[in-house]
Amino acid sequence: MESRGKSIGVGLIDFSVETDEKTKELKVVTALANTPAERAGLQAQDIIQAINKVPTKNLSHNAAMKLVRLVLA
Repeated sequence: MESRGKSIGVGLIDFSVETDEKTKELKVVTALANTPAERAGLQAQDIIQAINKVPTKNLSHNAAMKLVRLVLA
């Protein structure tokens, strides 16, 4: 599991997203209150299968965060 402490603009904090050991996809640990992530319904244990149509399976944590930032730009 990789973890970081930086904020990203959808209301997830990097250390609250981890790689699921079973599926090798990104898994939500927590979504911050009153953020786009929470309003979109993201909850702990949700699997993020793709970011902007890019599969997250075997995607590094840093690459995933870059994709999220590109979508938000």
